[in-house]
Amino acid sequence: MYNLSLGTPAIVSISIRKATYSHGLIAAAGEFTVNLPTTSLLEKVDRCGTTSGRDVDKFAAYGLTAVPGDEVKAPLIAECPVNLECRVIGFQEIGDHDMFQFNAGGQYWSLGRKLADLGFTRGTKP
Repeated sequence: MYNLSLGTPAIVSISIRKATYSHGLIAAAGEFTVNLPTTSLLEKVDRCGTTSGRDVDKFAAYGLTAVPGDEVKAPLIAECPVNLECRVIGFQEIGDHDMFQFNAGGQYWSLGRKLADLGFTRGTKP
């Protein structure tokens, strides 16, 4: 597992709908993790992306392992080979989303090709 901690000058952002459970957690804590899965985790990733953490313990429900981070309180996913521990350094409101900005490691990674659309495990797109 590669653990890319903060401290390099690269700035990355993610945009999250304000109505989501994740948005509230990130806004309150000011930190989060980004976990990059392998293709073998595709079904679990899709199930996580189409289920709310308000209603389901995703680690237990989908057989994932929470690992404590070195830099932030949010857990890492042990099954993911790349984990980014992030602290919010700013955000910008964009419609019904907020774009959270954070520092990230200065390395290149190949994410590969498109494998499926969000919601494929349910037979529909959310």
